[in-house]
Amino acid sequence: MDDDALFFIGPDGKQVRLAQLPPHDLKRWRPHHKAMVVAAVRHGLITIEEACRRYNLSNEGYLCWYGAMRRNATRRLMIELSAIEQRKWLLP
Repeated sequence: MDDDALFFIGPDGKQVRLAQLPPHDLKRWRPHHKAMVVAAVRHGLITIEEACRRYNLSNEGYLCWYGAMRRNATRRLMIELSAIEQRKWLLP
């Protein structure tokens, strides 16, 4: 299959393709860059091995990114659920 045919749907509802992943030589990694790589692996766009090779990561380095994204997602979910619960009490 052609690399251009592979994609996953990002959190904004748009298609994310291999060409849209962070460049392999990125110098200043931000959380959203790491999240994009983790999402690409999670959705099957690239494998863990490909991500490690492309971004010069060890497996442990990738797993650190994955853990950070997972903890962050859990924290965001808890905040959203808390906000929903608070709104329920505010409704007439």
